Amino acid sequence: MDSSSEFLFNNCVDSLKTNLPYLHNVVSPPAQSNTREANAATKFMDAFNLVMMRISEREVVGPLWPVLEIFGDKTAGPMRDMSEYLDPIIHAAMEKKRLSGQKEKGGDSEELSLLDDLLDTTSAGRDTTMHILTVAIYFFTMYPDACARVREEILAQVGPSRRPNYEDIRDMKYLRAVLNETLRLYPSVPFNVRENINAVVWPSPDPNEKPLYIPAGTKVPYSVFMMHRRKVLWAEGFSPERFLDERLQTYFLKNNFQFLPFNAGPRICPVGQQLAYNKMSFMIVQLLQTFSSSLDEEGYKI
Repeated sequence: MDSSSEFLFNNCVDSLKTNLPYLHNVVSPPAQSNTREANAATKFMDAFNLVMMRISEREVVGPLWPVLEIFGDKTAGPMRDMSEYLDPIIHAAMEKKRLSGQKEKGGDSEELSLLDDLLDTTSAGRDTTMHILTVAIYFFTMYPDACARVREEILAQVGPSRRPNYEDIRDMKYLRAVLNETLRLYPSVPFNVRENINAVVWPSPDPNEKPLYIPAGTKVPYSVFMMHRRKVLWAEGFSPERFLDERLQTYFLKNNFQFLPFNAGPRICPVGQQLAYNKMSFMIVQLLQTFSSSLDEEGYKI
């Protein structure tokens, strides 16, 4: 969330200053921070998560969702909390644009955010990076050999302290393979829905049954999670090498619709995809430049 808000608005949400969550049965959690920054960050993050949950509920319920909110819009409160944080940032950017006028690209050394760029041309990333980084680091504890190979590649490419640039991240093939394998096993969007424009006839999965007629305007759900684990398309187990060896040519490149962490075809998300890959790679590079995975005397991974 912090890196996304910096990129989007040139203003950090400071989500790392929020209070750490504890299980409901923790009797005496440590004292929580009560600073102004922590409270503001917690308020924004809670509102953001609640809006995401309400939107998902509406999609599941379908066109009848207004009935469940007949006494009030359940997103109104959290949206107000989010606007309380975002509106001053947007208004400040618009005022800055109004006062400075149209600037030629490259004529100002000041760093621009996506908001600044949008204001020059007109009057994502958070869930993917958070989710996949969590799972990737978990996989590093489960598969120390993969972690060691990624760290070896990082040290060979950028050394123990230099910050990686775009070319460095692009050249670290095994790191990208680990991220792809993580996205395959635990995609950030495990299921999705599409609505067909025209009527279509699909062959039945059972050759003895009649074909399936799908009328126009039908919502068709599909599970990326299950597709990514079909044995006919993917072998079982954690194997980043599948994105580097002959299996890449045999399976994936022949049908890129079998790997859908960012969708595929005309609906693919190219900007969000590259932003997520770069942010995740940068974070892992910085992490493994500083720490290595090993076992202490009692067998715990540290």
